[in-house]
Amino acid sequence: MLQVGTLPGSLMALLAVFRPCFTGPSFRTFCALVAGMIAAPARRTLCGMLVGAGLAGVWHHCRAHRFFSRAVWDLSRVSAVLVGVVVDRLVPAGAPVLVAVDDTLFRRSGRRVAAAFWQHDGSVHGPRDAQVGFGNNWLIAGVVVDLPFLSRPTCLPVAFALVTKDGPTKQVLAGHLVELITTAITAVTP
Repeated sequence: MLQVGTLPGSLMALLAVFRPCFTGPSFRTFCALVAGMIAAPARRTLCGMLVGAGLAGVWHHCRAHRFFSRAVWDLSRVSAVLVGVVVDRLVPAGAPVLVAVDDTLFRRSGRRVAAAFWQHDGSVHGPRDAQVGFGNNWLIAGVVVDLPFLSRPTCLPVAFALVTKDGPTKQVLAGHLVELITTAITAVTP
């Protein structure tokens, strides 16, 4: 069984930066899910993360699902900390920060799927009727970085917003995400 104290020091140092974003129990669950995501032997589903963390027979899978549906933590705060980590460690000092924003439709159905409705799916290339799908749509903002082991720039997702049927438009949400990233970068850089 995974114990937070048995994680490598380098991973714990990285996860410790996120500690103020969570309550004690939520932070332990967060650490276990991150470790399980890294070590997952198969698809990175919540249950797969529990298997990867060695907690599949120890924790009930509802604990992981509750972390995302009911636990007390703020996605914006976690995103701001993540922006700080990415900019501090992967963007050269004084270099401009390039931000990319895109949306992704997750085709899901069911009465418990949050914010699911019929929407345009820009990733589908084909007949117009195939470009509409039912599911929830997430706006994803990322920081574009050059990693030493890749020959091309990579976009690391750092901030997220769920598009709702009667909520703000995607453009307004994108503006909020860019503002969140800008505020977080300003807090990191002198």
